[in-house]
Amino acid sequence: MSSVATAKLITDRGFRSVRTAASQSFEQRLLDKLERSGFVVAMNGTEHTHSDFVGQLHQSTDQTSLAIRFQPDAVAHIGAVPRSFYVEAKAAKNIERTAYEQYMKLYTNGNVVVVVFEKLDWHWNFIEDIKLVDGNETVGRFPPDKQFPVDGAGWITPRKCERWHNI
Repeated sequence: MSSVATAKLITDRGFRSVRTAASQSFEQRLLDKLERSGFVVAMNGTEHTHSDFVGQLHQSTDQTSLAIRFQPDAVAHIGAVPRSFYVEAKAAKNIERTAYEQYMKLYTNGNVVVVVFEKLDWHWNFIEDIKLVDGNETVGRFPPDKQFPVDGAGWITPRKCERWHNI
């Protein structure tokens, strides 16, 4: 996407739209790469089929709404007797707490969840093997006026920041 197109997109629809476009682009490139490697892949989650419905759940915190909102992006399988797994494509190099917790629930129930991080050179890992970094270490690298709050468990909480509505 050119800088002019990016600037227009930011102006027309806000930063969240740019982030969503970047995520969708990475998702597609990842799924294409998996297919070229012999995996059968399919998009997963209500966000791909009923985005308006999922958008209405943005503030919901009940378990069913969270499970709907935080479904991994895709499913894949490989083999003569297929072995399946969930695929989450992260265009960033971090993972939101609620997403992490929902993916861990899938894992706890016996599902395989693989997370691929574009900003970490396409590094991938199983959800249960991801090593979390205390948020204080991360936000401490920024000037005080650019730091996001960190909760008692060490998770960065951008939505609790006064400037969240501008991001």
